[in-house]
Amino acid sequence: MLVGKLKQLQENESQVNKAIQQHQQVEKSKSVTAELIALQQLQQQVKQQEQTIEDLKKTVADNNATASTLQQQQINLKKIMDDDEQLQQQVQHVFANIPAQSYFDEWASY
Repeated sequence: MLVGKLKQLQENESQVNKAIQQHQQVEKSKSVTAELIALQQLQQQVKQQEQTIEDLKKTVADNNATASTLQQQQINLKKIMDDDEQLQQQVQHVFANIPAQSYFDEWASY
């Protein structure tokens, strides 16, 4: 009878040890699963950040193109203003060299 009880206790101990191992494996699996989920979330964040970087690169390129266009427009505007100033000076020079009285006299004679 003692031998039977001993065998029963050994069988119970074996089952308890198996249950402990299974429980440890389940806990380990839960931990690994949680780590995998965290890793997937990090991978998604990395993808989003990479997309943000690409979007920012495009924005920088667009801004550079806009800056270049604005610089060219500024150069063109400066040229137009310089040309306008030259024309104003030429017009003033022409009017300065017109004998006003003779034109007035000629106009008055009509």
